Amino acid sequence: FIAPPVRPISIRVDKTVLYAGQDIVVTCVVPRHEDNRKVEALLPGFTASEKQLNGNDADAIWNNFTFKHVPSDVDQAVCQLTDKYGRHANAVQTLQVIAPQ
Repeated sequence: FIAPPVRPISIRVDKTVLYAGQDIVVTCVVPRHEDNRKVEALLPGFTASEKQLNGNDADAIWNNFTFKHVPSDVDQAVCQLTDKYGRHANAVQTLQVIAPQ
Protein backbone atom coordinates (compact mmCIF):
# COMPACT_ATOMS: atom_id res chain seq x y z
CA PHE A 1 0.00 0.00 0.00
CA ILE A 2 1.33 3.43 -0.93
CA ALA A 3 -0.16 6.25 1.08
CA PRO A 4 -1.38 9.30 -0.85
CA PRO A 5 0.70 12.48 -0.48
CA VAL A 6 0.17 14.69 2.55
CA ARG A 7 -2.27 17.47 1.76
CA PRO A 8 -0.80 20.96 1.44
CA ILE A 9 -1.05 23.46 4.27
CA SER A 10 -0.63 27.22 4.11
CA ILE A 11 0.11 29.89 6.68
CA ARG A 12 -1.04 33.44 7.29
CA VAL A 13 0.03 35.79 10.07
CA ASP A 14 -1.61 39.03 11.12
CA LYS A 15 1.78 40.79 10.91
CA THR A 16 5.26 39.83 9.73
CA VAL A 17 7.00 42.70 11.55
CA LEU A 18 6.26 43.25 15.23
CA TYR A 19 7.86 44.60 18.38
CA ALA A 20 9.06 42.19 21.05
CA GLY A 21 6.30 41.62 23.59
CA GLN A 22 3.47 42.02 21.08
CA ASP A 23 0.99 39.27 20.22
CA ILE A 24 0.71 37.49 16.87
CA VAL A 25 -2.11 35.48 15.31
CA VAL A 26 -1.01 32.55 13.17
CA THR A 27 -3.63 31.05 10.86
CA CYS A 28 -3.04 27.57 9.49
CA VAL A 29 -5.19 26.85 6.46
CA VAL A 30 -5.84 23.12 6.07
CA PRO A 31 -8.11 21.63 3.40
CA ARG A 32 -10.54 19.06 4.76
CA HIS A 33 -9.36 15.54 4.05
CA GLU A 34 -10.06 12.18 5.62
CA ASP A 35 -6.34 11.60 6.43
CA ASN A 36 -5.80 14.85 8.41
CA ARG A 37 -5.26 14.29 12.12
CA LYS A 38 -3.48 17.28 13.70
CA VAL A 39 -2.51 20.86 12.90
CA GLU A 40 0.15 22.61 14.93
CA ALA A 41 1.30 26.24 14.94
CA LEU A 42 4.82 26.86 16.20
CA LEU A 43 7.07 29.76 16.97
CA PRO A 44 10.25 27.64 17.03
CA GLY A 45 12.30 28.06 20.19
CA PHE A 46 9.39 29.79 21.95
CA THR A 47 6.07 27.93 21.98
CA ALA A 48 3.60 25.78 20.05
CA SER A 49 -0.09 24.99 20.05
CA GLU A 50 -1.99 22.16 18.40
CA LYS A 51 -5.49 21.20 17.43
CA GLN A 52 -6.73 17.70 16.71
CA LEU A 53 -8.49 17.27 13.36
CA ASN A 54 -11.13 14.74 12.55
CA GLY A 55 -10.49 14.19 8.85
CA ASN A 56 -13.40 15.25 6.65
CA ASP A 57 -15.39 16.10 9.79
CA ALA A 58 -12.94 18.79 10.94
CA ASP A 59 -14.93 21.83 11.99
CA ALA A 60 -12.84 24.42 10.14
CA ILE A 61 -10.17 24.75 7.52
CA TRP A 62 -9.02 28.05 9.08
CA ASN A 63 -7.28 27.33 12.37
CA ASN A 64 -6.28 30.44 14.35
CA PHE A 65 -3.63 30.37 17.07
CA THR A 66 -2.82 33.46 19.16
CA PHE A 67 0.63 33.72 20.72
CA LYS A 68 1.14 36.40 23.37
CA HIS A 69 4.28 38.33 24.30
CA VAL A 70 6.48 37.15 21.41
CA PRO A 71 10.20 37.56 22.28
CA SER A 72 12.74 39.21 19.98
CA ASP A 73 14.59 35.98 19.14
CA VAL A 74 11.62 34.49 17.24
CA ASP A 75 12.20 34.62 13.49
CA GLN A 76 9.65 32.17 12.07
CA ALA A 77 6.08 31.00 12.38
CA VAL A 78 5.36 27.46 11.23
CA CYS A 79 2.17 25.52 10.52
CA GLN A 80 2.52 21.75 10.51
CA LEU A 81 -0.11 19.27 9.37
CA THR A 82 0.13 15.63 10.47
CA ASP A 83 -1.79 12.93 8.64
CA LYS A 84 -2.95 9.53 9.90
CA TYR A 85 0.30 7.97 8.65
CA GLY A 86 2.37 10.29 10.86
CA ARG A 87 3.71 12.27 7.91
CA HIS A 88 4.03 16.06 8.00
CA ALA A 89 3.49 19.00 5.67
CA ASN A 90 4.88 22.39 6.71
CA ALA A 91 4.32 26.01 5.79
CA VAL A 92 6.76 28.65 7.06
CA GLN A 93 6.52 32.44 7.37
CA THR A 94 9.58 34.56 8.19
CA LEU A 95 9.06 37.10 10.96
CA GLN A 96 10.96 40.18 12.09
CA VAL A 97 10.58 40.79 15.81
CA ILE A 98 12.15 44.11 16.78
CA ALA A 99 13.92 44.19 20.12
CA PRO A 100 13.44 47.17 22.43
CA GLN A 101 16.25 49.72 22.36
